[in-house]
Amino acid sequence: MDDWKQRLCFALPLIRQAGTILRGAFSLRKQGLYRKKSETDPVTDTDVELEAFLRKEILTKFPEETFIGEESANSVDKFDHEPCWILDPIDGTANFVHGISNVAISLAYSEKGQVVMGIVYNPIQEELFTAVRQGGAFLDDVPITVSDVDNWNEAIVCTEFGSDRSVAKSTMMVENLKLVLDEKVQGIRATGSAALNLCYVAAGRFDVYYEYGPYLWDIAAGSLIVEEAGGVVVHPTGSKFDPRSRGVLATNQKFWKKLKFPPY
Repeated sequence: MDDWKQRLCFALPLIRQAGTILRGAFSLRKQGLYRKKSETDPVTDTDVELEAFLRKEILTKFPEETFIGEESANSVDKFDHEPCWILDPIDGTANFVHGISNVAISLAYSEKGQVVMGIVYNPIQEELFTAVRQGGAFLDDVPITVSDVDNWNEAIVCTEFGSDRSVAKSTMMVENLKLVLDEKVQGIRATGSAALNLCYVAAGRFDVYYEYGPYLWDIAAGSLIVEEAGGVVVHPTGSKFDPRSRGVLATNQKFWKKLKFPPY
């Protein structure tokens, strides 16, 4: 764990530097549209700039380790075997483009397929979530824990709709949303950032977050933060969590056996 803490201490100043760049682009509305991965999934010059900056700094310090970034999206197959740094330079790029402050830099470090260090930083709202395995979860150095809500009518449930507009995905999302609404939950939320959704579960703001669609870099850091805050992270079907499986269900100890979704 000492080594993981050392890596956290190494990464934090870099994340804050990247956050300064992101915050400046956000405040000036100079995101710079770079391209679109799909019709509804944007990438900006700032995404690319932040990934290049962090990749260079990390690999200069740890040249023998693997770097997995959203904008390069390579080396994912090495996750099970090699020490990996996993980055989403801006989780919530659509929010960023529209001037919505729910954006985050998400950085994780894993060893042999297990995430052991995670950082999620929203530089617009100045919230920094961190965790190392077996070391607890923190928001700005203050320990955080998941909620103890046990009743659906007191629960805030979060989900996302992603960028896939296929008929199959849309049908699945509507059916899953109906499963949640049938429980008569207190409210449904969508922030536009998987990394922040996980951190909000860890901080007790949300009681449940589920989604089919997020990638490894979206949820690697946040999933560890939930676990270290005392929560549970599984696949939406209830099976064992794999951050590459494109599905996540994160919640407190009370709810995780109460809500499961069909496979997709």
